[in-house]
Amino acid sequence: NCHRDPQVWEAPDEYRPERHAVASAERKAWMPFGLGQHMCVGMRLAMAEGPLLLSRLVQRFDLALDRHHAPPVMKMSTGLKTKAGIWIDMRPRRG
Repeated sequence: NCHRDPQVWEAPDEYRPERHAVASAERKAWMPFGLGQHMCVGMRLAMAEGPLLLSRLVQRFDLALDRHHAPPVMKMSTGLKTKAGIWIDMRPRRG
């Protein structure tokens, strides 16, 4: 399993979701939907529901940069990316 490869991940059997906030140097080290004939059948549904979930979160929570982490530093890419992710403080909206 590429998601538990000890050559790519430190302590591969430990649950550490933060390790995926920064893309791995190995392009095929993180493939949440699989690849080729083994691609996840739910990928299209997940890709459609992702923006819907995000819009619902923004409606119900106030979002701010987490003060306990460094501000995001952008990196050159074909898309909008940061070097170490973006840490957000979420608080339920009042009223």
